[in-house]
Amino acid sequence: MKKTKILTLTIFFTSILLSVLLLGCNDTIDPKTYDSYTITYNLDGGINDDGNPETYTIKTPTITLQAPTKPGFVFDGWFSNAAFEGTAVTTIAQGSMGDKALYARWTEYAVGDRGPAGGWIIYVSDEFYIENGWRYLEVAPADLWVAGSGSDRRVSIDTDDVPERADYSHIFGYHRPSGSNTIVTGGTDVGVGRWNTQDLVDAMGDEAYSSESGNDKTGDYAAKLCDELVVEKDGVVYDNWFLPSKDELNLMYNELALLSAPGFTDSGYWCSYECAVYAAWSRSFDFPSNFMQAYKDVDARVRPIRAFL
Repeated sequence: MKKTKILTLTIFFTSILLSVLLLGCNDTIDPKTYDSYTITYNLDGGINDDGNPETYTIKTPTITLQAPTKPGFVFDGWFSNAAFEGTAVTTIAQGSMGDKALYARWTEYAVGDRGPAGGWIIYVSDEFYIENGWRYLEVAPADLWVAGSGSDRRVSIDTDDVPERADYSHIFGYHRPSGSNTIVTGGTDVGVGRWNTQDLVDAMGDEAYSSESGNDKTGDYAAKLCDELVVEKDGVVYDNWFLPSKDELNLMYNELALLSAPGFTDSGYWCSYECAVYAAWSRSFDFPSNFMQAYKDVDARVRPIRAFL
């Protein structure tokens, strides 16, 4: 009789223990499936961020919506309606239900805005320039520097990882194809800096003469350095930099330097316009002076710009 009671109690407590264990498992393994809801992104020509999911469930952790991109425009928020009424939607909270439709609102860049490559917008063009493949001019966020040589050579505008011996001063360089210095560029207008730069690089090639009459050459001349520059920002590579024209450099001074935008120095800055076989134009940013002629072997700063739609 005692053995029967003991066996019965053992079975009873074993059943309770198994029940507790199973309840504990049910807290961590939920066999229930939840309805899946879709998220529709109305991008108006933009490109969605890979971090924005297409579906969610009631159990999905809170979703922080990422910003899409659209060339030539600034993202101004996700909205729940096409009229962009109300406040911008930044998250989809855990516990939400139902399909979602989100609408991307875009605004155009304006002078003084930060550009997609991290610099500043200094010009918004009219239809003439749009037909020629660009709408905005963006100034690089910092002056260009060169460090190292050979395979260790770096051309950069990085302000966070500057080598101790980085060189910020560069010559314009001379073009002397047949023993006599010649002028390559003559354009001064807004919009011609990239053509001036291309003409200079095509003419002088890998190296420019570093003095008016000597035979020494250098690959570190202003136009070529701008042409070599590659900037990566938010996973996007920007490699279309050039030495500004005279009028573009003037815009840089008027729109940024006069407004005390960070990163500019009191040094002279090269433009891509040549005023003589021996000289090119540069501008000092330390006072409101006009441009000055500088010998092409004079060291000056370089602030690249780029054009984009």
